[in-house]
Amino acid sequence: MDKLRVINNPPETEIQAVDVVAVHGVAGYKTSTWESLDPGTISYVEWFSGRSIVRVSVYEYHFISKGANAFTRLGLRAEALEMLEAISRLQGGKQTKIVFVGHDIGGILIKEALIQAAFGHDADDQHNEGELENVEGKEYSSDDGDLKGDD
Repeated sequence: MDKLRVINNPPETEIQAVDVVAVHGVAGYKTSTWESLDPGTISYVEWFSGRSIVRVSVYEYHFISKGANAFTRLGLRAEALEMLEAISRLQGGKQTKIVFVGHDIGGILIKEALIQAAFGHDADDQHNEGELENVEGKEYSSDDGDLKGDD
């Protein structure tokens, strides 16, 4: 089972494409993490799906955040590498910009993936420096995980 689930993948067009990867937090679930708690707001994932100025594909990365190894340095690194491999398979050599949205430990997992994509593995591992050159890092946070407004 692939850990990367398709939420929205519109057909290819001339419009610039962006891939959004959402990563849940501790004991989170791939869909319930992103549900809006307030009827007047939409979730981050829904907001990205509704953009018309770019062709946005939205994916959720699901990982098991329970277990003895889940929060160790090696456990996070291994999961980050699995996430990078899943994204690389998904993109299939395309140079699509990637936007990560993370909640809780998902944000830490994203940071580890960005480090691995930029600098590669330890010396005794296979080196993947520059594997995802199209990743740009920006971090935003919200107390309630919702965006207000319609744009």
